[in-house]
Amino acid sequence: MELICIGCNKHPNEIEEYIIESKSEGISPDEYVLREEGTLNHKTGQFLCTNCYIKAGMPSSPQGWKAGDNMFEDLSNMIKDSLTPLKDGEELTESNFF
Repeated sequence: MELICIGCNKHPNEIEEYIIESKSEGISPDEYVLREEGTLNHKTGQFLCTNCYIKAGMPSSPQGWKAGDNMFEDLSNMIKDSLTPLKDGEELTESNFF
């Protein structure tokens, strides 16, 4: 199985945090991700490195969020939850956009 961050499309041996941590543990970056990465989907090999996890809004779920498990549905819901619908006849302006 190929391990890959679905945010930056990098493998563990290309991501500094895993290189550093794996060296201190005396294991490979892949093995470190397999043992320690909480977002790793063990079925697909997909995960989010820390930087990408933060950029994605630190997704979570009661069952524990895993990369690739309903990812698009989760992100879509996060976006929808952050939007305030316009009232009838109201126009989109900078003040009600943010």
